[in-house]
Amino acid sequence: MRMFFIVLLCVTISCAYYNTFYNAKRSYREAQVAGKNRDQLLDKCIEKCAKVIEFHPKSRWVDDAIFLMGKCFFEKREYTIARRKFEELLNYFPDSPFADDATLYLGRAHLGEGEYVLALDTFRKLTDSRLKCDALFYVAEAHYALEEYERAARAYQDLLRSCPKSPYREEVLETLAASLLNIAEYARAIELYQSLLKGKLSEPERLEISLRISDAYLDLEEPDRACEILLTIDEEIQGEQAKAEVRVKLSECYRRLGEVDAALRALDEASELAPKSEVSARSFYQQGLIYEEEYLDFAKAREAYEKASAEYKAAEASKDAERRLTIYDTIETLRGKLLEEDGVDYAETQFSLAEIYLLELEKPDVAIEEYTKAAEQYPESEYRPKAIYAIAWIYENLKADTVTAEAYLTALIEEYPATEYAQKAREILESNDGSD
Repeated sequence: MRMFFIVLLCVTISCAYYNTFYNAKRSYREAQVAGKNRDQLLDKCIEKCAKVIEFHPKSRWVDDAIFLMGKCFFEKREYTIARRKFEELLNYFPDSPFADDATLYLGRAHLGEGEYVLALDTFRKLTDSRLKCDALFYVAEAHYALEEYERAARAYQDLLRSCPKSPYREEVLETLAASLLNIAEYARAIELYQSLLKGKLSEPERLEISLRISDAYLDLEEPDRACEILLTIDEEIQGEQAKAEVRVKLSECYRRLGEVDAALRALDEASELAPKSEVSARSFYQQGLIYEEEYLDFAKAREAYEKASAEYKAAEASKDAERRLTIYDTIETLRGKLLEEDGVDYAETQFSLAEIYLLELEKPDVAIEEYTKAAEQYPESEYRPKAIYAIAWIYENLKADTVTAEAYLTALIEEYPATEYAQKAREILESNDGSD
């Protein structure tokens, strides 16, 4: 009878262990389909797993509980705590049936922490295991996160060859195409993206892939093909926000084709289709760039940048527009100083104006005009040799006009032989002679 009660007690305790763990698993399953209370259910699972580990450390469910607890922390994106739980399981229960799964999750936790090299080392331990396909996928993902696009492309292709029925296939094809874009294999990327378009995709997915194809054609210097893709997707999609996205990209195609007015019209349409949005802010910013770069119309450019700045404050384009407006304000301040009657170093102000056009606005032709004013209007100033050297530098480095550059450098040496700029000019001329 005494033995019977001992056995009954053991069975009862064992059932208690299991019931606690069973309830933890149930909370985890419920969390997978839960909405707002998902994290609460995961916390409940963590709590019950902790009880199994704390109060029944010698039970058969301890490694189960550690692994499940790690998964809960992982799904809550608490990657550091999750990593520690998976390491705990692997350290104390190396023969656990969950060891391979814990290794995979450990690698994923490293990815979540941004420790991509550690993640790679972890996933490679599984390439000969039953989780080979998962490991190959995450190896590729780690290379992609490291911006090692050539290695990523090879790893994705290895996965497709080794695991043709992988559940990651569609995701792999898309990221493989993105990797190929990053290593300038545009034709192969386009081919992959077009194969994806043949599948069942949501409207946002079709739009995203079409935009990437158009980018690839633009990189191939085929803006007409890019336009075709965009006009096709424009007929298929319904949402005004999506159509606005297409208009912004179309404007780039038209601009590459030299159809600047069409580019501006496309941007106008984009801002009308999606007012007060990130897309409309971007459209106004692009209008500003067109007026600035194609027409050198800084008044209209300012107007467009002001619209972009006010359109949607959180947009990156709005912040870019504000930076552009700050540059414009500085230019206006400097031009105002040049009109003052006294108390101004006119040569320095004129030279500073030229520097802004060159370094901030990247307008070498306008910069040359302003440097020329600094050199010619203030011939006795220390800024004259600086301006001459700057003009020569632009012709040499930005306009690839060595003949004109050498003419300015020669004049600089003759007029200011003892200056540091003359010495730099001699070095450039000697280098050019040596390269010939």
